[in-house]
Order: sequence, then C-alpha cells, then structure tokens
Amino acid sequence: MARQGKDLLNTTIKRYTIGAYRASVDAHTKPVSRVVKLTFTRHFGNQQVKGAAGRRTDIEDAKRRRK
Repeated sequence: MARQGKDLLNTTIKRYTIGAYRASVDAHTKPVSRVVKLTFTRHFGNQQVKGAAGRRTDIEDAKRRRK
C-alpha cells in the first residue's frame, strides 16, 4: 500500500499582478489543490512459473502420426 499527499492543508495561493495603460490590478486566487492518492496492489495466483510439461509442437505431432 502506498500513500501520497499534496497540499493537504490547502495553503496554496496564486498571486497575480497585471499592469497596463496606467492601471494596475493585484489579484490572488486559491485553487483547489488538495490531492490524496492511495494505491493498493494485490498479486493473485502462484508467483512461480512452471515449465511446459508434456506439450508437443505441431511438427512433433505430425512426425508422431507418420510412424
């Protein structure tokens, strides 16, 4: 299990200053920036791979039928 969080206390403030034609605007916004991610990973089944037991290829089957 993994946890990840970003700005949990919601403290991010974006500040802007715009100046044009003898006018100036100061502004600030408070975007939604709280992010929490929770990841859970589960592996199912056997983790060891067994070899090919007794499988024949098409060529082996054809050779066996010709005998």
